[in-house]
Amino acid sequence: MNVVRNLISILTQLLVCLQDIKSLLASSEAQRVEEPEWLDVPQAMQRFNVSERTLRRWHKEERISAISIGHKRFYSARLS
Repeated sequence: MNVVRNLISILTQLLVCLQDIKSLLASSEAQRVEEPEWLDVPQAMQRFNVSERTLRRWHKEERISAISIGHKRFYSARLS
C-alpha cells in the first residue's frame, strides 16, 4: 500500500512539474511574439511612408527605437 501511495505522490509531483514547464513555455512564446521586428532604413521608410530624416527625428524624439550595428542602422517596426 505504501508503494502505491509513493507512486501516486511521485506522479502528482511530476504532473505539477509538467504544468509548470507548460506555463513557462507559453510565457516564453508570448515574449518571442512581443519582440520587435527590426527594419533596415529602406524598409522602415517604406513601412512608415516617411523619409530617413523623419526616422532620425522620431528616434531623437523617442517615438521609435533604433540600433546601429557597424555602419548599418535598424529601426523597430513599432512606434512608441
